Order: sequence, then C-alpha cells, then structure tokens
Amino acid sequence: MLQNILKSYGLQKNLAKAKPFGTGLINNTWVVNSGLKKFILQRINQNIFKNPTDIAGNIKSIGDFLSKHHPDYL
Repeated sequence: MLQNILKSYGLQKNLAKAKPFGTGLINNTWVVNSGLKKFILQRINQNIFKNPTDIAGNIKSIGDFLSKHHPDYL
C-alpha cells in the first residue's frame, strides 16, 4: 500500500524509502527519503477525524493568516 502512495506522489519505488516516524496513537506517520528530499507522510485515522479534508482546509487557513499577519513566522 505505501509503495502505491509513494508512486502517486511521483516517487520511484527503488529510490524512495519510508520508515515509521514517531509513536502516534491515532495516526500513522512515516518519514520518506528520496534522494536529497525528505518528506513526512501521514495517514489520518478516519475513525477519529470523520472529515479529513477539513484538516487540510484548516491548515491552509492558518497558513494564509500567518502569511498575512505574521509573514516572518516559520
């Protein structure tokens, strides 16, 4: 399953390596190394978060607010 997900992000199976990251109790998280790039990939537990697309919307809203009101915030 994880290899199919990596492929959907354009990462080649033989170049991308994913390892579990952290010890989350609700979601699963992996760190993905692909050449010089490193990513965090997370599976959202839909039994807990009934509308996972709302999470992305909230993150975007927070990012937009920070960009506008606190542009130096990392």
